[in-house]
Amino acid sequence: MTIPVLRRYLDLCKMFNIEPTLKGANKFKENALIIDNLLNSGFRSLVIDIVK
Repeated sequence: MTIPVLRRYLDLCKMFNIEPTLKGANKFKENALIIDNLLNSGFRSLVIDIVK
C-alpha cells in the first residue's frame, strides 16, 4: 500500500470516527475508487460499512 492511499484511509477513519485496522485498510485499498465515488455521491453510510 502506498503512503498516499494509507493517508487517505486514515483521514477517512478520522472523518467517520472509525478505529483504523489492517483489515479496513486492505478493504479501502481494494475499493478506493468505489469509495471515492460513493463519497462524492453522498453515500457516506455505505463507505462506513465498506471500511469497517
